[in-house]
Amino acid sequence: MFRIKDTVHILLKKRRAVNNNTLLDAQKRQKTPLIVVESLLFIAPRRETRDFRAKCVRKHPAERNRVNSNE
Repeated sequence: MFRIKDTVHILLKKRRAVNNNTLLDAQKRQKTPLIVVESLLFIAPRRETRDFRAKCVRKHPAERNRVNSNE
C-alpha cells in the first residue's frame, strides 16, 4: 500500500509532466508560419496566415478546384 505522501508525490510528478507537455505544445503552436508570395518571404502571425489563405481561396477558386479534381 502506498502512503499518502508517496501518492501525492506521484500525482505531482504526473501533473508536472502534463504541464510540461502542454507548454511544449503551446510553444509549437506559437511558432510563426512563413508565407511565400511572389518570391517574397515574410513572417506573419497565425491569424494573418489564416486570413491570407482564405482570401486566396476566394480569389482563385478555379485553381483550387482544378487541383482537387486531379486527386
